[in-house]
Amino acid sequence: VIIPPSIDGYNKPTQFTVKIAYHKEINLQVLRDYIKSGKEPEGLDDYIQTCVHALNAYINYKVRTSFLSVGRGIYPPIQGERRILLQSGEELRKGFCQSLRIGWKELLVNVDTCSGIFCPPGNVVNVIGTFLGYSESDLKLGLYDEDKFYLNKILKGIKIFVRHRDDKRETFTIDGLSRESADQTTFKNGQDDKNSTVSQYFQDTYGKKLEFGKLPCIVAKKKIYLPLEVCEIIPDQPFRGNISDNARAEMIKHTC
Repeated sequence: VIIPPSIDGYNKPTQFTVKIAYHKEINLQVLRDYIKSGKEPEGLDDYIQTCVHALNAYINYKVRTSFLSVGRGIYPPIQGERRILLQSGEELRKGFCQSLRIGWKELLVNVDTCSGIFCPPGNVVNVIGTFLGYSESDLKLGLYDEDKFYLNKILKGIKIFVRHRDDKRETFTIDGLSRESADQTTFKNGQDDKNSTVSQYFQDTYGKKLEFGKLPCIVAKKKIYLPLEVCEIIPDQPFRGNISDNARAEMIKHTC
């Protein structure tokens, strides 16, 4: 089975080997008889619930494979002008959840609204500026240690892609931020086996002088250092940090 990229152009198709094993047959006639009579068959209460679980999986399969789903929530795609950004930088998404319930002599589908907090997509420099309330001029001066601590908590595990390679749109998962800035973070350059700063490497390899060299780097797998300004956050990723009281109050205003 080949699973296509979840977001076109950001990653490669993934291939899995799937083994499907027969479990048991579910006879929905038992559920029909129960709904019609209103009397639970003796000794079959668990079986009734199994039927309901199976039907819940069926009615949710299409929407959950077509739209973004997080937990029980299902979030259809939104247009740019309908995006809701909280003042603290998080993105508020509105969605719905649905489940099958047994009513009086009938089955009911209960649909309810829900909301979720997501990490906004876009260039990492712009995103962290919104989170911290800093302007571009502020960010060019670097970050305080408490800023890095906060960003490490909310960015760890977030997926990004880089845009400095014209021929390759590679994706990475953030492990954290470097302690030092791009101007100070050094690594051994495999090309000439010499130590080089991240800023100097990008200048020499890509002819790109970093505009935000005083900011830390994103640290990805195998100690890969990536300047923040060449990284883009992939859309549709749940926010991983704690929500402030002010943000919660703002959420209530938008969802009521």
